[in-house]
Amino acid sequence: MKRNLSPLYLALVCAGLTACGSSDDSSKVAIPEPAKVYSVNFSADTSVDGLVCADSNQNLMCDAGEVQADMTAGVASLSSEDVAVLNNYYLVQSQDAGSDKPMMRYLASAAIADKSEVILNPVSSMVSGLMLNGMTQEKALASIASSLNKQFKLELPADASLLQHHDALTDFNPKFDVMWQAIGAKAAQSPALLAAMSQHLASWAGMTDQQMRFFAKDIVGYASQLNAIYPMTDTGNTLFADGSSFSSEIRDEQFVGQDADYGLDKTKNDNSDGLAGFSYQKLDAKGEALAADAQQWSCVKDLNTGLIWENKTADGISAQDKDHLLVYIKDERAIFQGEIDEASCDDANGICTIAQYQTYLNELEDKQGMCGVKDWQLPSFDQLYSLMNFASTDAGSDGVEMAVDIKYFPNTADNDYWTGTPSVENYASMDQSDYLWTLGFNRWYMGATTSYDYCVSKDDCDYPSALPVRLVGVK
Repeated sequence: MKRNLSPLYLALVCAGLTACGSSDDSSKVAIPEPAKVYSVNFSADTSVDGLVCADSNQNLMCDAGEVQADMTAGVASLSSEDVAVLNNYYLVQSQDAGSDKPMMRYLASAAIADKSEVILNPVSSMVSGLMLNGMTQEKALASIASSLNKQFKLELPADASLLQHHDALTDFNPKFDVMWQAIGAKAAQSPALLAAMSQHLASWAGMTDQQMRFFAKDIVGYASQLNAIYPMTDTGNTLFADGSSFSSEIRDEQFVGQDADYGLDKTKNDNSDGLAGFSYQKLDAKGEALAADAQQWSCVKDLNTGLIWENKTADGISAQDKDHLLVYIKDERAIFQGEIDEASCDDANGICTIAQYQTYLNELEDKQGMCGVKDWQLPSFDQLYSLMNFASTDAGSDGVEMAVDIKYFPNTADNDYWTGTPSVENYASMDQSDYLWTLGFNRWYMGATTSYDYCVSKDDCDYPSALPVRLVGVK
């Protein structure tokens, strides 16, 4: 049958076909590419049920708006079109019977790669706690492995495979749960609480459940120092510049806003326990408080920051002598001969390294630690800097004027001191640098320097640096 097609019909058909007199590609409809979806898979103990999320604001809670999913029998997966899902800390939270709110159960650091497999367990939580406080993942893994190996007589690896040794930690895993719950009962959970708990693992890992519940209040106290901006002291400057001198006791209204008008040296200038707003307490070898005029003391507690500092000697012999020089070794390895030659030790069996000196102080007083501190540490730059008194003109035991309260720190070396803060120096990343910040207290050239490096390999150890230290602790 023949059908006549009207002009109108042909026009309507050709409007939708490029073959009807036109080959213009502009009439084609573009099909959008499907959005890229990023995913992270999680595994935990099969007993773990709860909510998994990417903790974008690092408050250890799964908040509205954060990518989240249910975890069942220890398995969960997160997915998002936002690549940021790969760069967050992750947590699983659950709500225990009798609790009025959910609580973080375990935490893990960023996946980085798409479709990563992330393990959530007590060890990943402890490592993340140290990383939240600024430690690199490599160093955090080594620290946690070292503490667990010593406490439970294990041989766990100090690398990322540590997270997979869950079954080897059957004695520790329940302790983590008890400790974290005890801390959560005393304060709102926060990254600072987890960081403090992780830092003091060596102190509580061997405790009974009852002892841990009691020790939880100490962890809360340690966390208060991390939770705020670092509690610096003050400069010690109480005099003013008036246009003709820098030592006027009276403020000249032409020069307002001077240092002497602000801070602890203005509001808390009580010299009975430290000069110009500094406030210290002398401690004996067991950590008991002594009178301000005590002639013998082992440590000094800074009442402004809560930090406890070792007191040095000037006997010229002992490891605690102010001029005893130590080398810094980043990783666990044998000391090189070049380092022994620079340090104040006769051979490798002596106290040549900062790590050896830490162990020495930790094992004093029947292994209770000098002044009751069981984990003496190399101070960060900010921590050591908090002792600096820029107005001090008192001379130490060497007869040199020192920028520190000599009444409490008489044996201060006329030298630069090691700190644990890396210096970028010529490197793009602190993780790659082999330099550390140091700080000197000589009043006439006090200040910081980054020129001291440490040996990474035997082939690159021609001029190893050896400096004194003043270790710090909390309890």
